[in-house]
Amino acid sequence: MIKKLAFILLMIGLSVSAFSEEIKDSEMSKGNLTGYVYDESINKPLEYATVSLIDLEKGSVVNGTISDESGYFQLKNINPGIYRIEITFIGYEKEVIERIEITRKNRKIVVTIKNRIPITHIIALLFSLPSFSKVSA
Repeated sequence: MIKKLAFILLMIGLSVSAFSEEIKDSEMSKGNLTGYVYDESINKPLEYATVSLIDLEKGSVVNGTISDESGYFQLKNINPGIYRIEITFIGYEKEVIERIEITRKNRKIVVTIKNRIPITHIIALLFSLPSFSKVSA
């Protein structure tokens, strides 16, 4: 009885070990992409910029994320291949990296995107707005 129990526990242990090795091998065959997104005109990080990884063959989004408060983003466990990256943010022009190769090595990029309305136009607009006064009833 003890031999049967020991045998069963040994088989379970070997199965779990083999399964975890398979998971590690599949994760090791994938790549990661990290980077930063900045405003081109003032060189400040953009929080909540959308980063999309697009399969060139299928034209579909295979991975995506948003940048954090420091403009940092990361995409993990990407199958090796050739992709397109699109970075978008409200009020900014879409930035496209037409072709980037993802391998098992980690890739790092820095992207700047251009505001559709230059900062000088925004400042001029703010100074030209009419002032309103409170009307009492």
